[in-house]
Amino acid sequence: MYRRRYCCCPGYYESGEACVPHCTKECVHGRCVAPDRCQCEKGWRGDDCSSSCDAKHWGPGCGRECKCENGALCDPVSGACQCPPGFIGLFCEDVCPAGTFGKRCQQRCKCKNGGLCDKATGECTCRNGTTGTFCEKTCKKRCQTRCSCQNEGYCKGKGICACPSGWTVRSQGPTGIWSRFLKRLDSLL
Repeated sequence: MYRRRYCCCPGYYESGEACVPHCTKECVHGRCVAPDRCQCEKGWRGDDCSSSCDAKHWGPGCGRECKCENGALCDPVSGACQCPPGFIGLFCEDVCPAGTFGKRCQQRCKCKNGGLCDKATGECTCRNGTTGTFCEKTCKKRCQTRCSCQNEGYCKGKGICACPSGWTVRSQGPTGIWSRFLKRLDSLL
């Protein structure tokens, strides 16, 4: 009985009853599809498929751009965004709704007396006249410090303003002044 033997073209080798492509380098996270040519799995790139996608890309050959916002991590295989604490939404574009904070905004804020709840940590920033972890205590005269906070900012005490999302402190002290305009101007300089 005779066995059939294949004559494979250069770059291919016989395996069973077929000629299969040969890759000099191992296709670490992929498969050899032509002589010295790897096809990478989703989330991997490079000649030998050994490099993972960078933070801004995902998919086959890392050819798709991530659309995640606010420092969210992009899954290199699916492109799904993994939101940091304080953000939700398909692309992590939304801040936690009022009264919530943390991962997926699943925790309830405990700030009292109009205290401002940090959307990531739940830490309370108290309004003038209150103090305590949850702004539950009335201040004595010594802890009441006035500041000139603008744009719905709150005085944290000692003349320091706590800024709402999208605003930054321009200068510290009893006259803390800040605005979106100055923040935007700083980014252009």
